[in-house]
Amino acid sequence: MSNADPFLIAAVGPPPPGIDLAEDHRTGGIVLTVILLLFTILIVVLRFTAKGGNGARLHADDYTILVALVMCVAMACINIMAGQAGAGLHVWAVTKDMLNSVAKITFVCAFFWISAVSITKLSILLLYRRLFAANRTRFRMWIDFLGVVVVCHMMVIIVVNLIACRPLTYVWSRYTPGARGTCINQPAYGLIRSITNACLDIVVLATPIPSIWKLQVSVKRRLVICGMMLLGGIVCIASWIRVYYIYRGTKTIDSTWVGGKIATMSFIETSLGIVSACLPVMRPLFLKLQRNYKLYILSRKTSQGDSSASVTAPASAPKVSHHGHEDTINLTTIISGSDSSERQDCDRVVVRSEIRQAEAFV
Repeated sequence: MSNADPFLIAAVGPPPPGIDLAEDHRTGGIVLTVILLLFTILIVVLRFTAKGGNGARLHADDYTILVALVMCVAMACINIMAGQAGAGLHVWAVTKDMLNSVAKITFVCAFFWISAVSITKLSILLLYRRLFAANRTRFRMWIDFLGVVVVCHMMVIIVVNLIACRPLTYVWSRYTPGARGTCINQPAYGLIRSITNACLDIVVLATPIPSIWKLQVSVKRRLVICGMMLLGGIVCIASWIRVYYIYRGTKTIDSTWVGGKIATMSFIETSLGIVSACLPVMRPLFLKLQRNYKLYILSRKTSQGDSSASVTAPASAPKVSHHGHEDTINLTTIISGSDSSERQDCDRVVVRSEIRQAEAFV
């Protein structure tokens, strides 16, 4: 307690008995941030590799995910700066100047967080619109409505962030002796915006499930597609864990300690959202890798003289061609062989190449 800044003691009171002011979880948060950032960048690169390998053109959902990635990179840098400033230490272990720096960085980070998670949701909605909404006016209107809600939610949070304290500098100068200003109930506001964001995650996640279940494919196939889309559930989990830490923040005055965990969870939520938005688009790449692996195993068996594994393809064997131009999640398969008019089921949606991907789903 003797090492605590006297101004902070006056502002937040003395540290509770038994607290270890040497505790520090900054290193773990920074390491996790760097690892997740590199993983997120890799996934986005693989997303564009998958599209390029299929000869598919880029769409609005691809461009928006790039914008979200830029926001994610900015958040990673800000999180590292926050850790260096003192986020992750107990509030009684930092100085007044460190606390002011953490408050400034946290204020800036909030803008990148809401922008990143909102743009990621827009990317997912644009993907839904492209895949499932063709010739389905009501579903397209619902997706458009959700898009408007996401944008309005983002803009409201940005505006409220800017007017939450008067003067604005009081956001980070409130612990400075002699500082004067007023703020809204920021802990309650932070909790409300986090809960509304987490609820939007659930709505966006559940939106395509009815359309997927109406696809004219086997139940197994529908379950696989639903599973791909529901991978976004990890974002919902991260969002609600973040809500939990923000709730804890409303019950404690140890703002820098809990704030460090909130900053880490904010980045985890953002990065996992981008990863989840990319996974459905990467399915053709996964299938290609799977086929290449099977061919590799087969060639090894053949080279070892395993006659039972040797395969001689007849000239008239059908060839499966996966057209990626409009087939983002590879549900459309064109079968060609000795008889070009013959089409085989192959447990896939089979359509002519001139029919749009989205139209095959309805």
